[in-house]
Amino acid sequence: MTFLGDDNLCRVARRYGTPLWVYSLERVRQNAAWLREAFAPYPTTIAYAMKACALPQVLSTVAEAGLSLEAASGHEYVQARQAGASGERIVLNGPLKTDDDLVRAFEEGALVNVDSPSELEQTIRVAGGRPLPVGLRVHFPVLEGHAPDRFGFPADGVGAAARRLLEAGLRPAGLHVHVGSYTVSAAPARVPAHAVDLIWPKPADLLERVSAGLARLALEVERQLDVVFDYLDVGGGLPPAQEAHEYAASVYGPIAKANWGHAPPRLVVEPGRALVADAGVLLTSVAAVRGPGAVVVDAGINCLPTALWKEVSLALLDAVPGEAQPTTVYGPLCLQTDVLARSAELPPLEPGALLAVRAAGAYNLAQSSEFIFEKPPVITEGHDRPS
Repeated sequence: MTFLGDDNLCRVARRYGTPLWVYSLERVRQNAAWLREAFAPYPTTIAYAMKACALPQVLSTVAEAGLSLEAASGHEYVQARQAGASGERIVLNGPLKTDDDLVRAFEEGALVNVDSPSELEQTIRVAGGRPLPVGLRVHFPVLEGHAPDRFGFPADGVGAAARRLLEAGLRPAGLHVHVGSYTVSAAPARVPAHAVDLIWPKPADLLERVSAGLARLALEVERQLDVVFDYLDVGGGLPPAQEAHEYAASVYGPIAKANWGHAPPRLVVEPGRALVADAGVLLTSVAAVRGPGAVVVDAGINCLPTALWKEVSLALLDAVPGEAQPTTVYGPLCLQTDVLARSAELPPLEPGALLAVRAAGAYNLAQSSEFIFEKPPVITEGHDRPS
């Protein structure tokens, strides 16, 4: 009986009730192994994007598997350390870093990427003239029809930022770019959520263009300032882990081909969904029938906030007779927007019918709320009781 198999999901649902999160740590370990194998031919640091799911059991599993952790805040940095990752195995990103965050990260040898001109000055002040390595986040246009990236330095400002680090006694150590998986359309939308597009996995050629652009920019800055970068961080967006081999070659290719005049910089990737999306399942039950082709379940957008901008894939776990028909699946919240699916193909359901939302392990649990209802408990592989 596999942990995420239908029989086991039915068993834990009957024992603990619904809604209920179920996470497979073995799947996380397997995904980590697939990613390590995919990038083994290339000098690469794989740093799991903690914001995808920061369950302590997941973080410790990732750390034990030999991967680094990417923290987007001081809070996540602390969680990474508690999970067993040393400072040298943490990448600290994000637009808000306190002085204490920077002090600890520098003292413990973390890789720090600066996000803005004001943070650059803050970092220089905290460093106090010490020759600490610092990375710079950069943005350049790679997607058409989407709003400008609000994070990092524009490409034409990176050279000046790197020069400012040198003048202050610090060392420009790397460049970081991340094409967000959640992008916002440049055209205004009547409903803000409808302007959000989920681009995952990113096409291999898109990541190749990102890598090529970052390599060109790095070469330009190196020659302009006579510096050598240690790493190029291309962010996340990798496909499911078992499909990562092709992507690894596409991402590293432009770095390998560039005329560095020294050993190519180390590649850093920050996968999130690739590690945990298929490791998490949300179990939910039909609570009420609204009429033909419409039901209410006990988990809504409080549990699955990503349902606001993408259709949820629901699987029926119970053997229910009848012909499948387009079914609207509502959540239990007192909100008109609480809809998980508009046309799920399901047979006529009665209260108690058990459904599973598979491949929901990334971002939903992390962004869920206690609006109207408590957050569902979580059961993880190897633990008998939910937390």
